[in-house]
Amino acid sequence: MPKLTILKGRRLEQEFDFEKDPIFIGREEGNDLVLNDSSVSRVHAKFIKDPSGWSIVDLNSTNGIYINNAKVREMPIREGDIVVVGDYTFFVQSCDKTHASIETEHEHEGAYNTLEALCLLTRRFKGSVGLSGLLEAMIDSLLEIFQAERGFILLRDKKSDCLSDPCVVRRREGTETRIAISKTIANRVFRERVPVLITDLEADSQFRGVKSIEEEQVRSIVCAPLAGDKEEALGVVYLDSRMKVRAFTERDLSMLDRFLEHASHIIWASTERERLRRSNENLRAINKDILLEEHDTGRIVGSSPKMREVLSQVRDLAKEDVTVLITGQSGTGKELIAKAIHYASRRADRPFVAVNCMALSPELIESELFGHEKGAFSGAVTKRIGRFEQANGGTIFLDEIGELSHSVQVKLLRVLQECTINPVGTNSEIELDIRLITATNRDLTKAISSGHFREDLYYRINVFNLELAPLASRKEDIPDLVDHFIVYFNRRMGKQLAGIDADALRRLKAYDWPGNIRELRNVIERAFVVEKSKIITTASLPFSITPGLESSNELSDRFESFEYPADFNVARDLFEKHFIIQSLKRNQGNITATAKETGLPRRTLYRRLEKFDIDPKEHLSEESLTDLARLSDEGDE
Repeated sequence: MPKLTILKGRRLEQEFDFEKDPIFIGREEGNDLVLNDSSVSRVHAKFIKDPSGWSIVDLNSTNGIYINNAKVREMPIREGDIVVVGDYTFFVQSCDKTHASIETEHEHEGAYNTLEALCLLTRRFKGSVGLSGLLEAMIDSLLEIFQAERGFILLRDKKSDCLSDPCVVRRREGTETRIAISKTIANRVFRERVPVLITDLEADSQFRGVKSIEEEQVRSIVCAPLAGDKEEALGVVYLDSRMKVRAFTERDLSMLDRFLEHASHIIWASTERERLRRSNENLRAINKDILLEEHDTGRIVGSSPKMREVLSQVRDLAKEDVTVLITGQSGTGKELIAKAIHYASRRADRPFVAVNCMALSPELIESELFGHEKGAFSGAVTKRIGRFEQANGGTIFLDEIGELSHSVQVKLLRVLQECTINPVGTNSEIELDIRLITATNRDLTKAISSGHFREDLYYRINVFNLELAPLASRKEDIPDLVDHFIVYFNRRMGKQLAGIDADALRRLKAYDWPGNIRELRNVIERAFVVEKSKIITTASLPFSITPGLESSNELSDRFESFEYPADFNVARDLFEKHFIIQSLKRNQGNITATAKETGLPRRTLYRRLEKFDIDPKEHLSEESLTDLARLSDEGDE
């Protein structure tokens, strides 16, 4: 049966055996030989068996098929043929010998030997870890392929840019203890980047008399450069042999040079993977530290008694893998608390997967949670890993769990009971090791009574109920939350707001916050957009918050505690003056904004400023002063 050795560019991709008829080739899943590259058509070609052997047929591909540099539509393949499909090269092996002449065999023999050596090298590299493992696997392969007696690899010292002592030394019988080699030959190959072949040292006057060679009774040497990334010299490979074993030939030299060309790419790719692996580990460690710091309970804002109790419970819950149900109004920070539990637990270095059950399509929620196999339903063109499997080893957080349909509730109950999932379209089970945290803003006991939520599932998820209080019941946390959001939006928007004035903060504390912390965050973000001064004022707060913030009782208390003048006109004037001054302060001297806020026409407002001797320099902008002078000249209407 034929066998293909497949390369992409200079990189060995795979070996492929003919085990059926026909064999389809293309980049689309479902082909017998999948070549996932844009240079290959979805269904590019096929191999078919006929009485004379095997043929390849082009299936109207974009880039066509080439056999031995000739473009073909349909053609028999012979051992030794070189088939090009897109960016891939196939070397055909083990076909019927009657179709391959001795001349063709001789022509491709060197290529076969190199490919066989490269396959041997690649197979050995699969089990190697790190550069030293790769180099040891390579020298062992070379001793076997070339029947050399000794082998050495010398690498470049980056500091001196010269060859170091051999880092890998081998004798065919085992590890070499002596390292006597000709540094003269090795350095020449390293500097000139040209391989050297010495068939018989006694006949080569150039190297006759070299002490290291005579002591080892070496008669034949082959040495070739080992290139690294960007064709920089990585080092050299040095093989030697006594004549009684064998003498190296020009063909050995050519084969070693080609072998090292491919091996260099494999070594560089492996070392690059190792570098990327270390970088990823460092990034994961940094990201883990950031997440641990960001979600540490000490960084959660809130010092009210209710919040202190919640944080104490979070620290206790983090110690055990108990299932948690977080309840509370929308916007109270349920996901933040779930993350705090996860990142304080033993699972902190494993995934935290959050799922909003309300946001998932009812038709696809089962697939989203548990995954599906390719072809499980219409549109399932590839296999999908579900959220539960993504969270394996870590924590899965199901927000708005009260919105799940009955069918999904049944499957979720089974997952919790069996600790396994069945992806859609398969009967195979996947074992799970996860912690479940759920959340809802609904009263699940009422949902049970109305038949919308399963009672058995409720008792499964409600092992520990963590209830978050609404912001309206812990208003003492508002100043700290405001300060937190000011710092956050200063950093995010590149601004430098110094804080919030007392009147604006008083109004925030008087508001009932039906949207809880999420609504407060949005209010502060809006203030950052519209505020023109260095601090947040009431002028930048939404209209829904500013009117009627003081209850009638609060207003009554304030006015009753005020000592009014006996004269009504004097009391009225005193109130008007104070009223206008406070509005000017809130609007940073902006006459238009003050007039709009107080409901006074601009001319009337200017007359009041004159009447109450309010100094424009203290409260008005330069533009307003000019406007005031102009209106004063015009006189009253």
